[in-house]
Amino acid sequence: MENIANETLILQTLWGTAFLKYVLKENDFFVETRGILIIENSKNSSNIIYNLKRLDDTLLCRNWNTQSTHPLNYEVGILQYNRHIKETAVYDFLCQENFFPLVMTDGIVPDFLRTEDLIIPLEIKENCLFEFLRDYRRFKTFVIENLEYIIREINLFKTENIYNPNHVSPELVPLYRSLIVVGKVWKVFERNNNISEEICNSNYHKYIVYISKLLNNAERFENDYDIQDAVKNVVISFVEKTSVLIIDTTQITNEFLEKIMQKRVILQDHNNYYFPEKFFKIICEPLLKSVSFLHLKNEMHKSGLLICDDSKHKNYTVKKFFYNNESNEEIRMRFLKFSKEVFETAEGLPLDMIVNSKPKTNIVKVFRTEGGKAL
Repeated sequence: MENIANETLILQTLWGTAFLKYVLKENDFFVETRGILIIENSKNSSNIIYNLKRLDDTLLCRNWNTQSTHPLNYEVGILQYNRHIKETAVYDFLCQENFFPLVMTDGIVPDFLRTEDLIIPLEIKENCLFEFLRDYRRFKTFVIENLEYIIREINLFKTENIYNPNHVSPELVPLYRSLIVVGKVWKVFERNNNISEEICNSNYHKYIVYISKLLNNAERFENDYDIQDAVKNVVISFVEKTSVLIIDTTQITNEFLEKIMQKRVILQDHNNYYFPEKFFKIICEPLLKSVSFLHLKNEMHKSGLLICDDSKHKNYTVKKFFYNNESNEEIRMRFLKFSKEVFETAEGLPLDMIVNSKPKTNIVKVFRTEGGKAL
């Protein structure tokens, strides 16, 4: 419970809200809400889902239309979204009032879900989950055995300065109060489990800061959705783990023309990267569980992420011409073009620098040529 992590704060918020629903409701603190969980590292989605299923009071709903057993009124119901589930089924799930509904999506939030109250990036380590599960079981027992005491503490919240926040939008204040009260109950639980007042206050402060950021980020998400992080994450992850060639466009040899035709290359010039379209689709496969490839390209273009010649006919590509010395043919190819800045790390490293900084045993290579000879 000491040095509380953001992962734990997420779990405390969601599972605490579900379990305390009727206690909050009876004391005029509960606000009907639902959430969207974004699995940022989509390759870990199966592990995250498996681990969440092991939490008490959790029911995974793979297809709401055929779901025969509904979660109980203190449980969290999780719908694992994919683009083949109808919007009406998702809305029906989110409108359920008998449990706390969460929709889990891989990497990208579809348009129709971007107005939800809680949009939460999710990355949970297994050890954190086990620690939370242990504490959560004790938390539930404590609440049940000390309900009158909990209710008194909940109502005392109305006397605290943070009851009237000035850092969240007025329309979000009821939800803010509801979520902060959940944190207050966690603080009471910690205080009664031999955790020092200093640590209890520190964890409660972190919880308040987390909720404030969560609500402010959700508000911005609706009007300023940024797809860049989702695409950036899958591209960098793919380059780090998979065999890829990064080749300078001005130094293409016949050998590299064959590799380009095989589609598993990234071209570069001084300012940009060029991805063969089929290859980029392979890279973005984790994101395509939530949206179609055409929709993804359209979103990238609208956000200014994708540089293209013609988007009117939904092409989104640029043409590049190469000359094959052996066959005396000019070869025309189409690529998805991105500024190098798109894939820079927080330290300002572009993709080719990331590759060069990895151990020489890594199978990912950056190729340039000199006099027709690969370096």
